[in-house]
Amino acid sequence: MSEDVHLTRISTLHFILGVLNFAAFPLIFLLSLYISPDELWGGTVTLAGFLFLFVLSVALMASSRAVETRKWRVFSLICGALALLLFPVGTIIGIYTLVVLMRREVGAIYAQGGRYWHG
Repeated sequence: MSEDVHLTRISTLHFILGVLNFAAFPLIFLLSLYISPDELWGGTVTLAGFLFLFVLSVALMASSRAVETRKWRVFSLICGALALLLFPVGTIIGIYTLVVLMRREVGAIYAQGGRYWHG
């Protein structure tokens, strides 16, 4: 299978995972009302978790665009590594991202640069 096909899949998967993660915020908030620790730092830990998920959601959607334009490979690798934390779907997407983006052929595609759209 062509490397462009794999990169297109990664772009789509990063966008979908980012949107799903972002759309899950109301459910996560409701669950946090019952699960959140009542200790001194409980609210701070919950807020930090929400901020992490928000930043990760936005980063995954930005990574989708970066993969689509074949720019910022390291950024997309970092997003793939962070997606590993979103078990189980994010773990699968993260592994796929890391495997594909670490290939030499993909590195050569990114090194060409300037390729914004694919037929």
